Amino acid sequence: MLDVQSDQPGALTEDDRLLLEGLCGQIAVAIEQTRLRQEMTERLDEVNRLYQSMSREGWKTYRRNANLPIGFVFDQAGTRPVEDGLPIEENYANIPMRVLGGEVVGSLAIANDPDQPTSDEDYAFLQQVSDQIALALESARLSAQTQTALAQTEKLSEVSLRFAQTSNLQELLVVVNQALGIPAVNRSLLGVSNYSSEDELESIDIVANWWNGSGTEPSEIGRHYTLETLNVLPMLKSNTTIFFNDTFNDERINSSTKQMFIRQNIRAAAVLPLFLGARQIGVLFLEAEEPHEFTLDEIRLFAALAPQIATVLENRIQFERAQKQAERETTLNIISQKIQSATTVEAVLQIAARELGHALGAPMTVAQLSMKDKE
Repeated sequence: MLDVQSDQPGALTEDDRLLLEGLCGQIAVAIEQTRLRQEMTERLDEVNRLYQSMSREGWKTYRRNANLPIGFVFDQAGTRPVEDGLPIEENYANIPMRVLGGEVVGSLAIANDPDQPTSDEDYAFLQQVSDQIALALESARLSAQTQTALAQTEKLSEVSLRFAQTSNLQELLVVVNQALGIPAVNRSLLGVSNYSSEDELESIDIVANWWNGSGTEPSEIGRHYTLETLNVLPMLKSNTTIFFNDTFNDERINSSTKQMFIRQNIRAAAVLPLFLGARQIGVLFLEAEEPHEFTLDEIRLFAALAPQIATVLENRIQFERAQKQAERETTLNIISQKIQSATTVEAVLQIAARELGHALGAPMTVAQLSMKDKE
């Protein structure tokens, strides 16, 4: 709350009051942006803690997303990369490399010398070396993923600043797609949810779109998705983030939805529900015309953008509502002044019909008196 006191009653003018309201709005926006940045940082920290506590899943993800060598072999010719795996024969001393949690991430193999077979002491020494290698590998993995998380934190901060500088929802989608940087995604849609008087979702309206210029153009702004259409595209009603790497071969997609994807040439897609508190206010839909396996970094960044996008979307909706209300009030004042200037009943009715017709753009507007039936 911003409170200003004056020694003189009524010292604050209307301009002062409007200025204070504007300052309050700016302060509220700054506070909200700070909260969102803190929230995203906490999310990233939570994910990093999860990596450390769940080594198995961490290594699985790391292998999938990192371009890792299979390994290296040393012989009398020197050290060279392992190509397509190296078969470990029975006469090798094979020691598994286990990271925290017991996950086996590799092996250390030493060829036995028939003249000098590996002793128990040798095995114990190899196990100690293997444990040290495993610790070093785990440390390197965590370091690499921490650097990735820090890079994403910086990107989120940059995106947050760019969001604040956008003047409309079209620019917002440009920033989102540039931040994600997924080459396969060639179009995206931003929709606003419409609810019935019973607070049930009844439709979604497209309020912004983005297209990189290649392939099929996106759905037009203003397109109205009825509840019947949403039942064919149930992912647009989802309250969780969904990724489809290949819509043509995804068991989660029913035949009706698949046919619509085929007609619109949507081969990969990502759906991001946008919430403000517990209420879903919209959805962001990414589309690609070729299969794409969404990486963990893309998934994390996409999900982390949701709170900021939802806030910008809600602010824009409220701004447009306030603007329309102001326009209606201005129009009402103009019509009222013209009506009040009339000196006859006939002039009042004529002005009312004409001005209301202009204001609403209606093909016909009628202003008439209610006449009692004559006896």
